[in-house]
Amino acid sequence: MGDEMWVQDVADRLAAWAAGRPGGLGDVDVDGAELLLDLAREELDLTGPGGLTPEVLRALLLEVFPETVVAEAGEVPSILGALRALVACLDETGALPAGRAEALTAELEAITPEFTRVVADADTDERRAAAEVIAGMMAEDGVDTADARAVERWVAEFEALPETERFARTEDYLARAEELVVPPVRLASSEELARAARESELIEQGAAGAGAGAGGDDEAVLEAWLTRFDEVAVTEHPEDEELEVGELVQAELTGVLIQLYEQREPSTADDLTRVLLDHVEAVYEVSDPRLLAGAVAGALRERLDELAGWGVVAGRGGGLELTPLGVWGVRELLLADGYQAPVIGAPADPVPTLPAGGP
Repeated sequence: MGDEMWVQDVADRLAAWAAGRPGGLGDVDVDGAELLLDLAREELDLTGPGGLTPEVLRALLLEVFPETVVAEAGEVPSILGALRALVACLDETGALPAGRAEALTAELEAITPEFTRVVADADTDERRAAAEVIAGMMAEDGVDTADARAVERWVAEFEALPETERFARTEDYLARAEELVVPPVRLASSEELARAARESELIEQGAAGAGAGAGGDDEAVLEAWLTRFDEVAVTEHPEDEELEVGELVQAELTGVLIQLYEQREPSTADDLTRVLLDHVEAVYEVSDPRLLAGAVAGALRERLDELAGWGVVAGRGGGLELTPLGVWGVRELLLADGYQAPVIGAPADPVPTLPAGGP
């Protein structure tokens, strides 16, 4: 059997073994056990399950794992559970010498406190931040971070690159990621959000809202409202299509919403018009800026009136700001578009979200 094939063979054996147990496959982290075996194969020259000894297990958990895997302290029970299941499976399927399972189980219990401490010590903000960067770079390359083998391949290919290229790719990602970060916000509770959604014109207008009904439960109402908000707030046009002023303002409405989301104080309609005009003149070919300014101002005021009817914006202190429902809705659009949108504190309970890669 090839150098790597035995690991896959053991993982398949573990999956079949787990599927036949009362708890089923869902109770055993097969991918986690496979990852640990791969680490032992690569770093400790383990050539098969029969070579798994208490000494190898100790070195794997206390030396190799902390140096190569970024894990949170809360993941320790799952890691240890995967190893316990692996040992039991290997023992029951005759892959271990007589008495080895008992020795491995005893060693596993003996090193649990130290392993827990080692993982906790390594669970630092810096390592979590590094893991987030790597995960983001993988996602950009289309890697499913839940696929252990795909992750290993990506990491191996990345580590094989010259150091200068690794640094360049990381710096490029960080520079782009920095542009996709918005200030933290505080979210209202789902009860407050649902109450505002029921009063929104979007629920009355949309077919999705009609299906859920304003009298549905909070989650259904919010899901209906969010679906309609995504439909009406985010529009796309072919790049070569000539747009009327109203269509142009609608196409750039998400930029106005982001401006409102990021502001500390209310913005007047004139403020928002100036920001929008600067963007339009920088991106589009404009033959008469003065004529365009008046048309854009009028079209934007119409959109702002609609946003107010949808419960997204409200007036305060002579200007406009997002309502709590608007903050939540715009944040969902941002998250779906790949932004990092932190939250201060936490909402009282969960609310529905748009699928990733939305607008």
